This record gives sequence, C-alpha cells and structure tokens, in this order.
Amino acid sequence: MAEVEVTGPVRDQTGNAPIDATIEFRLRHRPADSALVAGGGVTIAPVGDGNFTARLYREPGLPTVYDVIMHHRPFTGAEIVSEDIGPIVIEADGTYPIASLMPLKIPPGATDTAEIRQGDRLEFGGVWLDEWNRPINHAGIAISSSMLGPDGTTRALAVTKGAPESGSFAIAMDLAATMTLPVGTHQIDVKFSAPDRVVRTITSQIEVKTRTTP
Repeated sequence: MAEVEVTGPVRDQTGNAPIDATIEFRLRHRPADSALVAGGGVTIAPVGDGNFTARLYREPGLPTVYDVIMHHRPFTGAEIVSEDIGPIVIEADGTYPIASLMPLKIPPGATDTAEIRQGDRLEFGGVWLDEWNRPINHAGIAISSSMLGPDGTTRALAVTKGAPESGSFAIAMDLAATMTLPVGTHQIDVKFSAPDRVVRTITSQIEVKTRTTP
C-alpha cells in the first residue's frame, strides 16, 4: 500500500497555533479494495503547538483527493468549531507540508467581470489554476491576450508573466489606448499555448464606461 506523510504547521484565523486542535483527512474516493484503507478512509491527526504529522493512503498511479477539516477552539473555553481547509490532491510519494498542497483561496464575490472608464489604465492579474485551484507552472507556455469590443474590433493586450511556479500573469492596456475604446462590453480572451497546440483559453469581460471627467 502506498502512503505519504503530510505535516504541519497550521494556524488559526489569528495566525496563532490553534487550541485543542485536530486535523481530519477524509478520503474522497475509496479504492475498490477497501481493506487497503484504514479507518474507513478517515484519518485524524492531533495538533500540538500548531504541528502535526499524518500518514495517508495514496492510490498508486492516480491523484488521491482528501477533504481536510480542522477542528479547534477559536479561544480558550469556547466550543469546538470545524473549519474546511481542503481539498488537497496527492499525486506522488513523499512528505508534504500541508501548505504546499492547499488550493488557492478564491475570495467570496470574485467575478470574471470588471469595469473601467475610458482613459483609465486597464490592468489586472490572474493565476492559471488546475481543476483543484492549484497554480499551474507556466514555464514553456506562451500567454497572449486580446479584447474583442462591441464594435467588432479585436485589440491586443500586453501580458507579463510572473514566476512560472506561481502560475501568475498580468494583463494591461495603457491610458491612451483605453481613451479610444468604445463604450460597452468587451470580451477578453487569455490564451495559453504550448509550441504545438493551444492548451487553454480563459474568457472574461470588461465593461467600459464613458469618461465623466477631463
């Protein structure tokens, strides 16, 4: 049976070691031979001074997904609360700090639509994520972007790549160019291309408003 080790540290919402805490790992998909998985696919690790170690089953040759919940007291004497901090995906043997497996947190209310006025600088950042909201390394991947306006014209946008392992990038258009943009909804496409194929295209929207001040 393949196993991996997942370790702390973990912190509560104040940045301190959680009080009376345990970390619960729930295997999302159990293997056909359930005898391979102890505890019905649930592993609970005690946390001491913010640190823990858990040994987890890994499905050979396949991504293994665990939902992760931290149980702790928000302050001394309080009732135990449960905080969802997963899922995590394990794809190879080894020892992993839990922070390296955590998905990127997407803020509540995040949207793929933004708004600017003519003459504003258009600039926003993004992160290329996989299906588990983990950054994808974009080394060797070309990133390009264009914007299709309500007038049917496609305009190129400047793209700057961040550190490859972060999956981050930024898209921009300068003030002079946005001054002449037609008012209305513009569709922005971001294309990720390998040398022999387009890997993925992401689409979002920008609403351009009339400039009201000189």
